[in-house]
Amino acid sequence: KLGIRHDVKLIPYVSIHVEIEDSATLLKTQLSCGLPLPLEWNVPFSLNANFCIEENRRHIVWNTNSDADVLQNIKTTWNHYMMTDLVAPACVAMLEKLTEYVESYQIYTYFPLKINSTMYWKSF
Repeated sequence: KLGIRHDVKLIPYVSIHVEIEDSATLLKTQLSCGLPLPLEWNVPFSLNANFCIEENRRHIVWNTNSDADVLQNIKTTWNHYMMTDLVAPACVAMLEKLTEYVESYQIYTYFPLKINSTMYWKSF
């Protein structure tokens, strides 16, 4: 899927943090790639994943330009893979685990029902 490139080192990793003590109070959550990214993140859980990010650490690489260089396309493909094959299943596992701690009618409060679909969430 990604091809073999010895100059690109990518390790799949995803972790999710959700606060279950008081679901009525939405804590500040973050999107991180090792360190927090300065992106708007209106989701009721924090996500840390090994996304490919821009050199300035301000954006996840999500290229929509077909004329981009090969490395940009690899990074975009990687991020798509991360969202569809790792982040989505991790979110499902989080929701399943939450059923052990909260009432079933509360589960919806832990998952975003409206997501900014103009960016990388489209593949989610």
